[in-house]
Amino acid sequence: MTKLDTNGYTAEPLNPVYSTGKQFKTVVAEITTTATAKDVIVLARGLQPTAIIRGIRFPRGTAATSGLSDVDIGFYRNNGTVALDADALADGVSFATANANTYDVLGKNISNYDHTKTIADMLGVSNTAAPTGGYEVCLTQNTSAAATLYLELIYED
Repeated sequence: MTKLDTNGYTAEPLNPVYSTGKQFKTVVAEITTTATAKDVIVLARGLQPTAIIRGIRFPRGTAATSGLSDVDIGFYRNNGTVALDADALADGVSFATANANTYDVLGKNISNYDHTKTIADMLGVSNTAAPTGGYEVCLTQNTSAAATLYLELIYED
């Protein structure tokens, strides 16, 4: 028998998230989308460059909304007006089909998404660089229809 450690522990043995556990923060976002394409909805604000996004979950599932077939989630600044990387966290998520189960869209449709990268790593900036007020996580409706979505954004400080 061989004793093996998890990949996270092997890479970062001093990070408690991979051994004893760590308390994450959750931002609850119940949103109502509109029938206007290119609308941007701020889901979370004030995140620091060292934060790691750990999940974008829809714990109640979602109803089918046929026109809401291309949604991106990424980083913005200035109250959702300046996109830094609009699809860094999820790209082209479709809500056209109902999903009755809890599911997580973090990294959806992004090849080789790395769940261990900080916001600074993902944006290619210094850990000390942050816009005034921190980073925002926003949902961009590339196609749209009116719908109500309940999601929880989980992150590690």
